[in-house]
Amino acid sequence: MSEKNQTTTASVLQVVQKLNEKLKDDPKLLSGFDCSYQFRIGSHTWNLDLTQGENPQVEAGELPGAQCSIEVSEDNFSKLVSGKLNIAMALLFGKVKIKGDKLLATKLSKLFS
Repeated sequence: MSEKNQTTTASVLQVVQKLNEKLKDDPKLLSGFDCSYQFRIGSHTWNLDLTQGENPQVEAGELPGAQCSIEVSEDNFSKLVSGKLNIAMALLFGKVKIKGDKLLATKLSKLFS
């Protein structure tokens, strides 16, 4: 793995950790969510299952049957989570690919803000 890829992957891990802390610290963020996501971020796959009760976390690996699958580069994922990139605009300009329920993808803004 190149130094740039290692750095980028490390930044994605940091973003995932921050998102998990946010989910843990503010469970109200999940109000109205009863769905599952799979993220292909660069060459890695992560998932977030919000159908399985308390304390959901973004976890490494695939989630068979995810209701919304999102494919995005590592750089654009970091921008989405930080609010520098709007998911609707990212979809419009081809920076994100979505399979499944596109409306669920737009709900992610609530978690990312």
